[in-house]
Amino acid sequence: MKHWFNELANRVQTDGLRNSYHNHSFEFNTIVDGHDGLSYLIEHSSDNLILAELDVFWLKNGGHDPIEFLKPYAGRVPILHMKDMSDDEEQVYAEVGTGSIDFKSIVRWGKHLVLSGMS
Repeated sequence: MKHWFNELANRVQTDGLRNSYHNHSFEFNTIVDGHDGLSYLIEHSSDNLILAELDVFWLKNGGHDPIEFLKPYAGRVPILHMKDMSDDEEQVYAEVGTGSIDFKSIVRWGKHLVLSGMS
């Protein structure tokens, strides 16, 4: 799968486009070469052209702290999908700022990248 995505990314790059992958939580239930599916697809390597459109709701739903998951991918996340998660046992979509996701930290992380030229 990653090979196919990279071939596509290489082809569209010549037209000034880029290829990003939008995650859900099911990728964390799949293991490929010792990594969860999402980490495998967006791994840091010189030949990996796949960028990440990470969805903070699905990161949290998959058991990850969104900001901790984002940190190693500085420069590879041109777009973030911002959805909040209710702060109850149902863990469903919530209006941004009313749920359990720490958006202030996420925005600070992104602002730091922009100001440092890493975006």
